[in-house]
Amino acid sequence: MTLPLVGCGAIGEQGFDVIVIGAGISGLAAAATLAEEGARVVVLEASSRLGGRIRTDRAWGMPLELGAQWIHGPEGNIAAEPARKAGCDPSESADGGHWWRRHGVADPMLNDREWDRDCPYDRTPGMSLAVAKLLHETKIKAEEGYFPMMAAVHRSQEVYEYGAELDELDSEFYDFGEEVKGNDLVLRGGYDLLPRLYADRAKRAGAKVILESPVTAIRKGGRRLLVISNGQELSAPHVICTLPLGVLQSGKVEFDSGLIGAPAQQAIQALGMGLLDKVWLRWETPLPMEPGWHSSQDIGAHDPGAEFFFAPDLTGNQVALAFNAGKAARSLAGRSSVEKVAGVMKSLRVMFPNLPEPSDAMCTDWLSDPFTLGGYSYYKVGSTPENRWALAERQSSGLIFAGEHTDVDYPSTVHGALASGLRAAEIALK
Repeated sequence: MTLPLVGCGAIGEQGFDVIVIGAGISGLAAAATLAEEGARVVVLEASSRLGGRIRTDRAWGMPLELGAQWIHGPEGNIAAEPARKAGCDPSESADGGHWWRRHGVADPMLNDREWDRDCPYDRTPGMSLAVAKLLHETKIKAEEGYFPMMAAVHRSQEVYEYGAELDELDSEFYDFGEEVKGNDLVLRGGYDLLPRLYADRAKRAGAKVILESPVTAIRKGGRRLLVISNGQELSAPHVICTLPLGVLQSGKVEFDSGLIGAPAQQAIQALGMGLLDKVWLRWETPLPMEPGWHSSQDIGAHDPGAEFFFAPDLTGNQVALAFNAGKAARSLAGRSSVEKVAGVMKSLRVMFPNLPEPSDAMCTDWLSDPFTLGGYSYYKVGSTPENRWALAERQSSGLIFAGEHTDVDYPSTVHGALASGLRAAEIALK
């Protein structure tokens, strides 16, 4: 049974042991851990819902993930067991195989996703991945086994994985981090049950979770920090800030001078905020696609909506998911659903010329969301793992950052965000 929210906007008391900013998975995990240890905790969430960049919609009678989509490998993944307990039902999709199609013709060579990993790139510090790949491809073009189309697909894969263009990604650190073993798992019960699990734990232990409470400023208050939200001033010796990197970079929340150390300030600007948006499509009749991944890219290009996922065992055979990433996604930010669907259908009809118009669509726009201002972090050219470490450490003021952008081992993931929230709680408890 889930517990009702304490309220929206009205907080009541002003003094706490820890104030948590953000009710995404990192903030809720931190709040649950702290409250269960006896701390007086309040969670302030700017939006009207829980979950942050985990967002599930059930308007079509099935869980459609508008944010986080997978658990990336179950073996040793800190999110896997909680997801099972929450009822998310993490499991492999029978349609999860990867292959690519171009102009309606399957190309088996494009199935080899290990091809790119076997080709070492120049890891020169401060060099973009675009330059590194160009140098590498120039070097191997004369060698047996080089396929231009495969090279183009793998260039595009990086854009979709990191939500950024190759000339924005740092060639030395773009893929820095640990890998969790095992195939990706889909959440058949819905990903949103995971943050709800931690919210229920937090509230059972006495924490307050308040929606529609955007924080506008964090100030010094002697031995305590002061958090301003909806005209109220709350105080605590520790504040755990899980604001997304894009929001931190925007300056929408005012921090008193000295609250954030110089290394952390530098890190906020050094890292990049990527963008991956989705367009869910539904038809009245079954689709002609084969289950798995499809791509209509031309060599060297990734058009809006050019990558698709079709998994009938998850959503039925009349629903498909299109992805927009990097520059293509940014070009569509703020535009209407009609425009986004038109771009997706243009790409789909490269492969399936007779595909009818969809009967319904659901689009995301994470860059236009004032509480996210992007998708997830990436290593921008010149940034390093030390930047994430600087954000992971407790600031001398008592401010503690958490969120996927602060996790060195598993950035840009739900399990990285979850781990960061648990780390932040441990720091506060010490």
